[in-house]
Amino acid sequence: MKDKVMNNKAFTLPYGTLHDDVAQILFEIEELFKNKNDQYRTNDDDFANFTTGAMLRYGKADMPAKFETLKDYVSKHIAKVYNGGLLDNKMDESIMDVAVYFILAAVMHRRAKSN
Repeated sequence: MKDKVMNNKAFTLPYGTLHDDVAQILFEIEELFKNKNDQYRTNDDDFANFTTGAMLRYGKADMPAKFETLKDYVSKHIAKVYNGGLLDNKMDESIMDVAVYFILAAVMHRRAKSN
């Protein structure tokens, strides 16, 4: 059995089913996003890190430039996954970072399409 905390509620699930493993990883991705977002956003810019990176790299900070900056940032993690072995000590960290970046990419994509 595996104890899990989601939405501030603890519960126990049978360990090892694919559904449970995916649910756990999604929970961990949410927590990682919250921690990273607290570090990299400002009060008036949820994408502050990408805004600054886009200005430095591309000289502008519109959503397409932020998206390109995101791809720049995620590329080192993708390279780590590509070059590393399945049991590499840092593999989980890189995979989780890639997941967060691609969720942010989905948000950028949807916002750009809606404007």
